Amino acid sequence: MLVYSLLVACSPSAVRISFDGGEKPVSLQVELAKTTEELKKGLMHRKTLEPGTGMLFIFPDESKHYFWMKDTLIPLDMIFMNSEKKIVGVVKDAVPGSVKLLGVDVPSRYVLEVNSGESEQFGLKAGMRANW
Repeated sequence: MLVYSLLVACSPSAVRISFDGGEKPVSLQVELAKTTEELKKGLMHRKTLEPGTGMLFIFPDESKHYFWMKDTLIPLDMIFMNSEKKIVGVVKDAVPGSVKLLGVDVPSRYVLEVNSGESEQFGLKAGMRANW
């Protein structure tokens, strides 16, 4: 069994996240969104997202969280994780500018946004557990 690793950028410290399972390791530089303003803004208005980077949304509670792509200019994958850091669902290929609500019908506390296609490229899927 291999472990997937994500490096979460957090000024001034960093947290290493790893996912149990999968076929090959991966390391991503990920920004944190945890304040109300950061959670609302997310990756809006950005023209690019470098490969191997993303944003981790940390919500204060576990519930059904939904996102839209209004004012988001880049296609994204969204990886939803519960309070136990277990992936409970993945939304792939979110369309830039769409106001359609996107989410999974399972409560989550953490959502990782990466470039469209990267969740599949990295083999991230429901049931994998993150450790940090």
